[in-house]
Amino acid sequence: MTSVGSGSLDEIRKALKTMDLGRKIAYSIYKLNSEISRIDRFLHSLKNREKELYNAVIEAKMRGDEIRASIYASEIAELRRIIRVLEMSKISLERTLLKLRTIHQLGDVAKAATQIEPMIRDVKKSLGKVMPEISWELGGVRESLLTAVSEIASYSIGESSTETPFTMSSEAKSVLEEAKREAERRVKKKFPKP
Repeated sequence: MTSVGSGSLDEIRKALKTMDLGRKIAYSIYKLNSEISRIDRFLHSLKNREKELYNAVIEAKMRGDEIRASIYASEIAELRRIIRVLEMSKISLERTLLKLRTIHQLGDVAKAATQIEPMIRDVKKSLGKVMPEISWELGGVRESLLTAVSEIASYSIGESSTETPFTMSSEAKSVLEEAKREAERRVKKKFPKP
């Protein structure tokens, strides 16, 4: 896997400076998808190489060539370490991507809410003397919109990225445990103990 060159990074920085926030987030989503795809391709090639080497270990063992078998086994161990690191990195990027998509969607809601709020304020003023009870209700709607925009802004900014940043329901915990068991089963299946 090659790293992004500094020229490319400068181009990205220049492009981001000229965009509004929504476009920056959309661009970041696009770039993250690209990087996740690159990691997927690299993981695929590493896993294929791991399978080839595993077969080579078996063949060397069958021939009684312990030296080659141990060389291949050492290489497999290194590949598996790299694969685990890449898979964890991919998970982190996918989590970031999910967060960005949520922020992007919430940002669209916030943008719409901020555009609607002045209209509601004007209608509220117009109805203030004619139909005060509707004007009062519209004040509540306006406050709800402003609160929602504030919550969206704090959601977008306020989370730490080290651990699960929210309290999970018991159902979510159950799904997580089920997924953990399945992941462990798959890892054992993919990487059988010799």
